[in-house]
Amino acid sequence: VRHPWYFAGLVLIWMQDMTLFWLTSCILMTLYFWLGSKFEDQKLVQFYGAAYERYRERVPGLFPFPGKSIRSDEADQLQTLASQNRQPTD
Repeated sequence: VRHPWYFAGLVLIWMQDMTLFWLTSCILMTLYFWLGSKFEDQKLVQFYGAAYERYRERVPGLFPFPGKSIRSDEADQLQTLASQNRQPTD
């Protein structure tokens, strides 16, 4: 997944004993993580450009899906592309 820390956080919060309060909290935290991952993706697209766009097409954001991954040689190609096209931040 592109956001492994967010995924781990979701697993941890949803594995707790459920009460109405905790369910509400889990829903709100899930929305927070989802929205945060969208903002993070936008920043990474601005910084890495087309390389991150290609990576984002192949690798799921928050939840792993079978068959949705990249091989190591593809990752190397994307790293090379990213280093060539990296945009400076202010």
